[in-house]
Amino acid sequence: MKTFFFTFVLALAWIGCDDVPSGPGPFPESETAAAQFSSVDSLARSLNKGLRLLTVSGFSVGIDGHCETWHYQFFDTSQTPVTYWFHACSKGFGFDSTSVLPVGVSAITGHWCDSDSAIHIAEKNGGSDFRGEYPDYSITAVLGEAVVPNSAPTWWITYRCMSDASKSLLVGIDAGTRSVVISAN
Repeated sequence: MKTFFFTFVLALAWIGCDDVPSGPGPFPESETAAAQFSSVDSLARSLNKGLRLLTVSGFSVGIDGHCETWHYQFFDTSQTPVTYWFHACSKGFGFDSTSVLPVGVSAITGHWCDSDSAIHIAEKNGGSDFRGEYPDYSITAVLGEAVVPNSAPTWWITYRCMSDASKSLLVGIDAGTRSVVISAN
C-alpha cells in the first residue's frame, strides 16, 4: 500500500513542462528558482531522506530572474555516489532521473538568494551592457556550493551571444551576501 501511495503522489506531482516557449523571456508562466523549491525538496526527501541540494540551474533565464523550467540536482554521499535530478515549472514539479555523482562536489548549505535577486545584481555588473551590445543573447543561471571550505552558495550567471560563441560574460554572485565574486568576459 505504501508503494502505491508513493507512486500515486509521484504521479500527481509529475506534470510535463515540455510545451513551454523558449528564448530570453520574460515568460508569462515562468518562476524564480525558489518558487517551487520547497515542493521539490519535499519530493526529493520522500525518495531518500539523506538527499542534499547540489545545484539549481535554469536555461534561457529572463532578465527578471524567471525561467520556464528550473532543474534541481540532489545527492546523498552516504550511499553510492548518485545524483537525483528534479524539475519545476509553473505547471508543477517532478523527478527526472539519476546519474553518477561528479567528484569534488559539495552540498548547498545555508540560505541563498533567489534567481531574481541574482539576475538583478548581474544586470548591474555588466549584464545590461552585454545585452545592449549583443541583442541575440541567452542567460544561464546555476547555483552551486563552492568547493572551497567555508564557502557560500554561489550563483553563476552567464550571458552568451547566440551568433558569436566567443562573446560571453560570467558574473559570480555570493548567494548569501549578494556580493559579486567575479565578473569576467
